[in-house]
Amino acid sequence: STFLLLTVTGVALTVLVLLVKRPFLYLFGASDATYPYADGYITIYMLGSVFVMISLGMNGFINAQGFANKGMLTVLIGAVLNIKPVLQIQGAKLDAFAKARGWKSAKKIMLDAMEKDVRERFAGKKVHLSAAYTCSEEAAQEWKGELQERFPGYEIHMDKLSLSVACHIGAGSMAVACSKELAV
Repeated sequence: STFLLLTVTGVALTVLVLLVKRPFLYLFGASDATYPYADGYITIYMLGSVFVMISLGMNGFINAQGFANKGMLTVLIGAVLNIKPVLQIQGAKLDAFAKARGWKSAKKIMLDAMEKDVRERFAGKKVHLSAAYTCSEEAAQEWKGELQERFPGYEIHMDKLSLSVACHIGAGSMAVACSKELAV
Protein backbone atom coordinates (compact mmCIF):
# COMPACT_ATOMS: atom_id res chain seq x y z
CA SER A 1 0.00 0.00 0.00
CA THR A 2 1.07 3.59 -0.54
CA PHE A 3 0.97 4.45 3.15
CA LEU A 4 3.22 1.53 4.06
CA LEU A 5 5.69 2.35 1.28
CA LEU A 6 5.84 6.02 2.31
CA THR A 7 6.33 5.07 5.96
CA VAL A 8 9.05 2.50 5.27
CA THR A 9 10.84 4.83 2.84
CA GLY A 10 10.59 7.75 5.28
CA VAL A 11 11.91 5.72 8.22
CA ALA A 12 14.71 4.19 6.11
CA LEU A 13 15.76 7.59 4.78
CA THR A 14 15.69 9.08 8.28
CA VAL A 15 17.79 6.27 9.74
CA LEU A 16 20.26 6.37 6.84
CA VAL A 17 20.80 10.12 7.04
CA LEU A 18 21.09 10.06 10.84
CA LEU A 19 23.70 7.27 10.59
CA VAL A 20 25.86 9.13 8.06
CA LYS A 21 25.07 12.72 9.04
CA ARG A 22 28.57 13.59 10.27
CA PRO A 23 30.45 12.91 7.00
CA PHE A 24 27.42 14.12 5.03
CA LEU A 25 27.43 17.50 6.82
CA TYR A 26 31.19 17.93 6.45
CA LEU A 27 30.91 17.01 2.76
CA PHE A 28 28.38 19.82 2.28
CA GLY A 29 30.51 22.43 4.02
CA ALA A 30 30.11 22.14 7.79
CA SER A 31 33.21 23.00 9.80
CA ASP A 32 34.13 22.11 13.37
CA ALA A 33 32.64 25.45 14.43
CA THR A 34 29.34 25.00 12.56
CA TYR A 35 28.90 21.26 12.96
CA PRO A 36 26.96 21.41 16.27
CA TYR A 37 24.40 23.76 14.68
CA ALA A 38 24.12 21.69 11.51
CA ASP A 39 23.85 18.50 13.56
CA GLY A 40 20.95 19.87 15.62
CA TYR A 41 19.22 21.17 12.51
CA ILE A 42 19.54 18.00 10.43
CA THR A 43 18.42 15.82 13.36
CA ILE A 44 15.21 17.81 13.89
CA TYR A 45 14.64 18.04 10.13
CA MET A 46 15.07 14.31 9.54
CA LEU A 47 12.93 13.27 12.51
CA GLY A 48 10.07 15.19 10.91
CA SER A 49 10.71 14.02 7.36
CA VAL A 50 8.74 10.76 7.66
CA PHE A 51 5.62 12.76 8.60
CA VAL A 52 6.15 15.19 5.73
CA MET A 53 6.58 12.30 3.27
CA ILE A 54 3.39 10.63 4.47
CA SER A 55 1.46 13.89 4.40
CA LEU A 56 2.58 14.95 0.93
CA GLY A 57 2.41 11.46 -0.56
CA MET A 58 -0.97 10.47 0.81
CA ASN A 59 -2.62 13.80 0.09
CA GLY A 60 -1.78 13.61 -3.61
CA PHE A 61 -2.80 9.96 -3.70
CA ILE A 62 -6.14 10.75 -2.02
CA ASN A 63 -6.82 13.55 -4.53
CA ALA A 64 -5.83 11.33 -7.48
CA GLN A 65 -8.32 8.67 -6.35
CA GLY A 66 -11.14 11.20 -6.68
CA PHE A 67 -11.50 12.04 -2.99
CA ALA A 68 -10.64 15.72 -3.19
CA ASN A 69 -12.83 16.54 -0.18
CA LYS A 70 -10.85 14.16 2.02
CA GLY A 71 -7.58 15.54 0.63
CA MET A 72 -8.75 19.06 1.37
CA LEU A 73 -9.76 17.97 4.89
CA THR A 74 -6.24 16.71 5.63
CA VAL A 75 -4.80 20.10 4.65
CA LEU A 76 -7.50 21.86 6.66
CA ILE A 77 -6.62 19.88 9.80
CA GLY A 78 -3.07 21.24 9.67
CA ALA A 79 -4.31 24.77 9.09
CA VAL A 80 -6.86 24.59 11.92
CA LEU A 81 -4.38 23.12 14.42
CA ASN A 82 -1.99 25.96 13.52
CA ILE A 83 0.89 24.52 15.54
CA LYS A 84 4.03 26.66 15.51
CA PRO A 85 7.33 25.18 16.74
CA VAL A 86 9.45 27.47 18.90
CA LEU A 87 13.13 26.61 18.59
CA GLN A 88 16.07 27.83 20.63
CA ILE A 89 19.80 27.97 20.08
CA GLN A 90 21.99 28.15 23.16
CA GLY A 91 25.69 27.68 22.72
CA ALA A 92 26.13 25.20 19.91
CA LYS A 93 22.83 23.38 20.23
CA LEU A 94 19.52 23.79 18.40
CA ASP A 95 16.59 22.45 20.41
CA ALA A 96 12.84 22.33 20.18
CA PHE A 97 11.83 24.72 22.99
CA ALA A 98 8.04 24.59 22.81
CA LYS A 99 5.03 24.14 20.55
CA ALA A 100 2.44 26.87 20.32
CA ARG A 101 -1.03 27.09 18.83
CA GLY A 102 -0.83 30.17 16.61
CA TRP A 103 1.42 33.21 16.41
CA LYS A 104 0.04 35.00 19.46
CA SER A 105 1.01 32.07 21.68
CA ALA A 106 4.38 31.57 19.92
CA LYS A 107 5.28 35.25 20.39
CA LYS A 108 4.36 35.10 24.08
CA ILE A 109 6.57 32.04 24.57
CA MET A 110 9.49 33.78 22.82
CA LEU A 111 9.02 37.03 24.76
CA ASP A 112 8.75 35.24 28.12
CA ALA A 113 11.88 33.16 27.38
CA MET A 114 13.82 36.25 26.27
CA GLU A 115 12.75 38.17 29.36
CA LYS A 116 13.88 35.27 31.57
CA ASP A 117 17.26 35.11 29.80
CA VAL A 118 17.82 38.86 30.15
CA ARG A 119 16.76 38.78 33.82
CA GLU A 120 18.52 35.55 34.92
CA ARG A 121 21.10 34.27 32.44
CA PHE A 122 22.48 37.69 31.55
CA ALA A 123 21.73 39.39 34.91
CA GLY A 124 23.81 42.52 35.36
CA LYS A 125 25.32 42.30 31.88
CA LYS A 126 24.71 44.64 28.98
CA VAL A 127 22.87 42.77 26.23
CA HIS A 128 21.86 43.46 22.66
CA LEU A 129 18.46 42.41 21.33
CA SER A 130 17.97 41.39 17.72
CA ALA A 131 14.99 40.19 15.75
CA ALA A 132 14.72 38.47 12.39
CA TYR A 133 11.84 37.57 10.12
CA THR A 134 10.60 36.06 6.87
CA CYS A 135 7.14 37.58 7.26
CA SER A 136 5.86 40.80 5.67
CA GLU A 137 7.42 44.17 6.54
CA GLU A 138 4.16 45.13 8.25
CA ALA A 139 4.18 42.02 10.48
CA ALA A 140 7.91 42.54 11.18
CA GLN A 141 7.31 46.12 12.34
CA GLU A 142 4.46 44.91 14.55
CA TRP A 143 6.85 42.30 16.04
CA LYS A 144 9.48 44.98 16.62
CA GLY A 145 6.85 47.12 18.37
CA GLU A 146 5.94 44.20 20.66
CA LEU A 147 9.63 43.73 21.49
CA GLN A 148 10.11 47.44 22.21
CA GLU A 149 7.04 47.43 24.44
CA ARG A 150 8.31 44.40 26.39
CA PHE A 151 11.93 45.63 26.54
CA PRO A 152 11.87 49.42 26.91
CA GLY A 153 15.30 51.03 26.85
CA TYR A 154 16.79 48.40 24.54
CA GLU A 155 17.64 49.14 20.94
CA ILE A 156 16.23 46.35 18.79
CA HIS A 157 18.19 45.46 15.66
CA MET A 158 15.85 44.04 13.01
CA ASP A 159 16.80 42.14 9.84
CA LYS A 160 15.26 39.82 7.27
CA LEU A 161 16.51 36.28 7.51
CA SER A 162 18.79 35.20 4.67
CA LEU A 163 17.34 33.24 1.77
CA SER A 164 19.36 30.17 2.77
CA VAL A 165 17.61 30.16 6.17
CA ALA A 166 14.21 31.35 4.95
CA CYS A 167 13.88 28.54 2.40
CA HIS A 168 14.11 26.01 5.24
CA ILE A 169 11.86 27.61 7.83
CA GLY A 170 9.30 29.08 5.48
CA ALA A 171 7.49 32.34 5.03
CA GLY A 172 5.97 34.10 8.00
CA SER A 173 8.63 33.17 10.55
CA MET A 174 9.87 35.47 13.29
CA ALA A 175 12.74 35.26 15.77
CA VAL A 176 14.31 37.14 18.65
CA ALA A 177 17.80 36.81 20.08
CA CYS A 178 19.98 38.36 22.74
CA SER A 179 23.74 38.45 23.09
CA LYS A 180 25.92 39.93 25.75
CA GLU A 181 28.16 42.82 24.87
CA LEU A 182 31.83 41.89 24.72
CA ALA A 183 34.48 44.19 26.12
CA VAL A 184 36.89 45.19 23.36
